[in-house]
Amino acid sequence: MEQKSQLQKVQLKLTIIFTLLVFWIASILQISFFSYKYQSWIKNESNKIKFLAQTIAEKDIPLNQLQRIIKDEKRLWKVENIELPNNIHPTKWRIMNFAILDDEWHVLLQNIRWEINIVTVMDVLDKKHNNVVVKDWTIVKYLPIERPLETYQLLLFKKLNYDFDEYVWDVLSFFLAITWFSIFFFFIWYIFVRKNLKPVEKNIIEMNDFVHNAGHELKTPISVIDSNLQLMKQLWEYREDMIDENIIEISRLNKLIEALVDISDIQEKQENTKNNIEDEINYILNEYNSIINEKNIQIKYIQKKNFIIQSDREYLYIVLSNIIKNAIKFSDKLWTIHISYMDNSCVIQDFGCGIEKENISNIFGRFFQEKNARNWEWFGIWLALVSKITKIYNWKIKVKSEKWEWTRFIINF
Repeated sequence: MEQKSQLQKVQLKLTIIFTLLVFWIASILQISFFSYKYQSWIKNESNKIKFLAQTIAEKDIPLNQLQRIIKDEKRLWKVENIELPNNIHPTKWRIMNFAILDDEWHVLLQNIRWEINIVTVMDVLDKKHNNVVVKDWTIVKYLPIERPLETYQLLLFKKLNYDFDEYVWDVLSFFLAITWFSIFFFFIWYIFVRKNLKPVEKNIIEMNDFVHNAGHELKTPISVIDSNLQLMKQLWEYREDMIDENIIEISRLNKLIEALVDISDIQEKQENTKNNIEDEINYILNEYNSIINEKNIQIKYIQKKNFIIQSDREYLYIVLSNIIKNAIKFSDKLWTIHISYMDNSCVIQDFGCGIEKENISNIFGRFFQEKNARNWEWFGIWLALVSKITKIYNWKIKVKSEKWEWTRFIINF
């Protein structure tokens, strides 16, 4: 339970980390985009107003024509045949606003179509900035115009197509949108992480049970051997019955270790060959012939129609031999085992002690042992090995049983 709780905390941490990562990456990208957009507009508008001021300063344009040109800045290069520089993009032009003042700051001509920032204008006039002054949504350029008879002061005003207020609004709107998106993304990602880590959680639980059960199974024969050796040591005598018991326990221990090695060695990719189902079943039955004869068990074929299975032969042998061995072990003397194979399907049925219905779904679990149905050689791991192989090849295996009557294994290859 503690490891499961830790895994859930890890899932939550991963979700939070990924959500924050997405939030900050998206925020940085969008803020960078809006900042670039804002600075680009300022740069473009500044270049246009500088270009207009430079052209007016260089050309001897009469005062009456100056008003007409400034009011529609597109005429500047159309009428006067002036080429537009490469660093100016003629998109979304807005009418330039201007004011022409004399030396005493009396307005001679003006065309101001929107409210201007008087503080910014007065600051420009006081300091007589030669550069473009940008503040909030206003661009102001001061330009002294010297004529043969008199000198004028020209103030050019331009409103930004994308001003600072719009920039702030876009950033705040995006943060609001990305916040809602992050909340939505958090729940979606959490579900995704939980779904993908579910097998890990299941493996942790299975591993804990596996280690616990494996330790218990390994401990039992070791305890028996240790007890027998300790007793013989105390009695100072040779006990043949204890030696035989130790040999049996060592054999049991060896088989358990062999089973554990087998289940850990099962791999996804093996060399597949064409295997004859009939030959494989006959080979396995011949291998267990001595036990079959000892119990006087009758093997009865219900249906026989040979077919080929494409798989690793050793894996196929493990699947069939464990199910057949299971049927033989739990069949009493003079009983019958039914075997059928046809149409890529194999059925093996014994008439032994059967399995409780509530335990059928558990028999493929590692170290599962049904009470009163398993002997000392049956560790509850062989069917787990069978299950692992069938999953590799996507074979379907079904189990049906009636307690104290029969058990039927159905394998669809």
